[in-house]
Parts: sequence; C-alpha cells; structure tokens
Amino acid sequence: MLDDTEIEGSDDSDEDGDSWFGSSWSGGFRQLGSGVIFLASLFLLFWNEGSSKRHADAIYEAKAAVVEAPSHKLDPALDGKLIHVSGNVTGNGSVRDPQFGVEADGVALYRNVAMYQWIEDVQTTGRGRRKRTEVTYYQDWDTEYHDSSKFEQPAGHENPRFAISGDGFFAPNATFGPFKFNSVEVARQALYDMDIPDAPGSLGKWPKSLDRLPPLSPAMQAQGWYELEPGVYYKGNPSVENAEIGDMHVSFYVLPSNYQMSMIGQQNGNEISKWTASNGDTVLLAAGGAMSAGSIIREALATGESITSILRIVGLIGAVIGAAGMAGWLTSFLSFVPVVGPIVQFSAMVAGALFGLSVGLVTIVIGWLSARPWIGATLLVAMIVGIVYMIRRGRQLKAEQKRKSVIAAAAARAKQIMADKMAMPPMPGGPVPAMAGGPAQYAVSPPPPPPPPAANPARTSAARAGTSTNFTPEEEPESRDLPALEWTPGLMTLKPPSVRPKSADSQRPFDAVDDAWAPTARAAPPVAAPAPPKPSAPSAPAPLFDTVPMREAAPLFDTVPMREAAPLFEAVPKRENLPYDLIDDLPPEPPKPVEQVKPKRISLGSKGPFQLNKIVKPLPDGSDQLICFELMKGGQPIKRGTQDEIKAALAAALKG
Repeated sequence: MLDDTEIEGSDDSDEDGDSWFGSSWSGGFRQLGSGVIFLASLFLLFWNEGSSKRHADAIYEAKAAVVEAPSHKLDPALDGKLIHVSGNVTGNGSVRDPQFGVEADGVALYRNVAMYQWIEDVQTTGRGRRKRTEVTYYQDWDTEYHDSSKFEQPAGHENPRFAISGDGFFAPNATFGPFKFNSVEVARQALYDMDIPDAPGSLGKWPKSLDRLPPLSPAMQAQGWYELEPGVYYKGNPSVENAEIGDMHVSFYVLPSNYQMSMIGQQNGNEISKWTASNGDTVLLAAGGAMSAGSIIREALATGESITSILRIVGLIGAVIGAAGMAGWLTSFLSFVPVVGPIVQFSAMVAGALFGLSVGLVTIVIGWLSARPWIGATLLVAMIVGIVYMIRRGRQLKAEQKRKSVIAAAAARAKQIMADKMAMPPMPGGPVPAMAGGPAQYAVSPPPPPPPPAANPARTSAARAGTSTNFTPEEEPESRDLPALEWTPGLMTLKPPSVRPKSADSQRPFDAVDDAWAPTARAAPPVAAPAPPKPSAPSAPAPLFDTVPMREAAPLFDTVPMREAAPLFEAVPKRENLPYDLIDDLPPEPPKPVEQVKPKRISLGSKGPFQLNKIVKPLPDGSDQLICFELMKGGQPIKRGTQDEIKAALAAALKG
C-alpha cells in the first residue's frame, strides 16, 4: 500500500515561501543542512583514516604477540596473554528462550523480530518556485523501528511500538575447546556473515533457522500470538489475509554444537575476551574452520581495508553533495533570472561539487598523515627542502638570465654602432663620427681621387722616408699579384682590423693623402701609370714528404677451400594433384568432440519444506559462474530465476 503526498511551489503564488526573498531565505535553512553534511563528511573522512590506522596497528601488534594455546586443556601460564585456539564449539544441553519457551540443542539461540509498519521516503527535485518535494509512504516489514512522530505527514501513518524485541541466549554449559563460550561479538558476527557464507573465514554457515517450534503457551496466545507457518510465530488478526500495521512475526536461529572455529583473543581464566593493544584498540577475531593465526589476521586486515574504502567513498559523496548544496544557495538570488540564473546556479553547483571532492581528498591525505606522524614529518621536511631548493635555483637562473641579457644587449649595441659607422659616408665639411664614447672630429672631405700613381706606393713611402728601395724583377710581379689593401679606420677597439681593397683615394701618394685630411686640401700632381708586369710561369711546389714505394700486404688469414654444403632437408618428390571427383569422394573429417561442462547445484539452505539452491557452471580456472537460483520442494524444482524472483516465489509459497 502506497500513500503519496506532493508538496510543490505554485508559479502564481506571491507568498513569502514562493517569492524571491522567501525562496532564498528558506533555501538558506536547507543549505545549512548541506553545510552540516559537508562538515560531517569531512569529520568522517578524517576519523576513518585515524581509526583504520589504529585498528591496523593493533592487528599488526597482535600478530607479533599472539601465541598458540592447546585446544584440549587450559594452560595457566598463558593467562592474560593473546592466544590462538582452534577447536569445536559444543553444548551438552539445550538453549531456551524463556518468553516463547523455544528450546534447541546448540550453544546459542537468537530471536529475530520484525514488525509491519509505515516507512517514509522523501524525494526532492527542482529549485526555487519549481522545487517539488515528493513524500512517499509505504508499508513493509522491518526489524528496525520507524518513529512516525518524525514523519512529514504523521497523521494517518502512526506506527505502534514493538511489543517484543529481538534477543539472544547462550547455553549455560557451552564450551569452545577448554574455554567457556559466551561471546556476544562472535554470535553477532555469525549472524552478520549469513549474507557471505562462502567467504574465507566466514561464520555464515553456522546459524541455522528453526523450522519446528513448540506450541505457544496460553499466555502468549492470549496476547494474540499464533503459529503462522512452521518456524514463524505471528501476532495479528488471523481472519485478515493481508498484514496490517502493527503485525509482528518472530523467527529463531540456533548456533548448533560441534562447529569448528578458530579464535584470537586474550585468555582470562577459562574465557576468551577482547585483547587491548598498546594504542587502546581491542582485538577479538573469530573464523570458521581450523585457520592459522596468520590467515585470520590477513582476513581481518583485508576486511578492515574494505570498510575503510567504503567509508572513504561515503565521505567523499557526502562532501560533494554538501559543497554543491552550499554553492547552489550562494547563487539562489540569481535563480529567477531567465537563462542566466539556471546556468550560473548549475555552474556554481558543479564548482562546489569539485571543491567538495578536492577538500575531501585533502582531508583523506591529512588524516592519513596525522595517523602516521613520522611519515608526515619526513614528507614535510622533504617538501620544505624542495621549496627552498626551487627558490634558490629560480634566483640563480634569473640572475644568469639577467647577466646574459646584459651581455647580449652590450654586444648588440656595439654591433649597431659599428654598422652605423660603416654605413654612414662622411659629409663635406661636416663632423666625422668617431668611435663609441669619443668626441666628434671635424675634417674636410677628401677631393676626388687622382689618376693612378706612376710608382708603387711602397716606393713612394720609401722615398718619403729618405730610403732607397730596389725591387728585383722577380719581386715586383709577386707584389702586384695581390690587390692593394688598406686599414679601415675606427675599428681598432672593437675587433681585429678589417681590410678591404684600396679605394681610389689610396692610389695617391702618402703626402697627398695626408694633405687631404688637413684643414685646407690640395691636389696631388698626376703620376703616370706603371707598365703592367710580365707574367711569369708559376713554379711547381716542392713535395712535403719523400715518395716511398708501397709493399705488398700479407693476407690476414690462410686461404681454406670451401666445402660443399649439405642440403638442410631431404628432397621429397612432388605428388600429383588429385582430380576433383576423387577429392569429393574422400570421407569428411570427423568433428572434434566438445567437452560438455555440466552445471552443478549448490544447496543454500531450506525454509520449511522448501529448499533453496544455487546453480553454477564450473569454469576452467576452478571458479564457478552463477547461472540462476532454484526453489525446490520434495526434491522437485518449482521455480528458477534471479534471487529476487526466488524470494518472491518462496514468500508466495509460504503464504499459500
């Protein structure tokens, strides 16, 4: 039975609850809840890292401290120590529920109570005036009580209190090897492991459902209790076919005797209790079958890591949802602006979700490091050293880059000045640029070049110096083979002197050139051009080394005659091709037999006259592939399908 109630904003309403300010104000209260979820998620993430590290350290400490204890007698020397024992859990008598008078042979008995009640489901969609909150109420069985006074619509959905609650009982003479067995933690673990009976070390195969219950006492019948079906006590109206609110049903699970189990705990006299590690965490481990201490500890560590991962995922989801909700409220004032408002609000929610995810991951890292202070201190020191090194290295690179830029700028400026001096012609009567940093020198530009001189410049220079220079006929042609060169003024301080072919000005006598740079220029007398020299035959250069005759090189290896290589494969005569008619007459090759893998049936338990099975297909790697679930009665299959279909069929069969 469903009861749906919709609470939605009206687009035409002008009340404060649906107005711009009213929606933002009411949204603020809702986002306060988002903030609480965000902070609670961060606290969960931080606590989870510390708790998992503390529990793992306690298990590792237990691994180092555990000792083996005999399974047939008590050893007083081990009193107060952490021990590992493997043995059978037995009960010489029966265990009894005093309220219903149910007795069973075993070591413990658990009473499972469920009530048919109203359950509330709230779904919220949209925002602002388009926000719609849909509250759904449905009736179902549940072992936990749902307080109807906290519902959105409590009227018409009242749930009565539980008339009786679940409870557990131990047999007074139940023993585990030489120890007394009365551990609530182990019995609760066995009931929890019923969902994973095939896991390593699971206690899920220990609890068994009681299908035969004794008749109810007159006092219980007077309270409205009766046996609905084998194994179930029911309280309700027997004349009504469907269940009503407040109806209750009770079933029982027994922990049978002679169950093999292994435990790790502290020996206190004739009992095994929790062992307290140095960090304050407690350890009490139990596993089905004869398992070693190392195997039990490995399974406990794997279970702890799984729980830690699940809590991490839950915390990150809560942080993302909380941060997205808070970011959505910050932009709620723009939610009524067409087009822009929804885009901004959605963008803010996405940004808030990313922020929540980032903060959640950072919280996990901080919690992980805080649980491991030595690792955190080492990473902090390494981080500080790395930051200092990067800063110093950055400064060095910056200084080196600055020095290179200064040198490059100076070189570029010198090249520019040199290029300007070479490209700028001297102006008549104007200033002649000097070297960088020097004053400008004034001179008169030289006159046009005179005709070629009649004599060699070297002879003219020698004549001005008052010396006589006599060139032999062999020297003069050699000196005239190269072009006449002169120095380029103004480049002596920047680079080695550069040379270039003599200009027309340099063909004048030195006195004429010197007079050209004087304040008053004067013309040089014309000089007749010298006769061109006679070319002489070039002489062959002398060899640098004497010619040595080459000698014949001796062979590096002796010559060995090659032998004929033998064929790698024997020659096989080629057979003639068969005609097509003969090929068609050949018998076909028989197909290879395919090994058929037969599925197998695995029993999952029984419920009254019905049996539950699991049909699997063995795989080559040794594992099983699930095919379907099966419901049987009297050895004959009734229903095959998924787990939910089999449960529904079983429930229908039990009611029928």
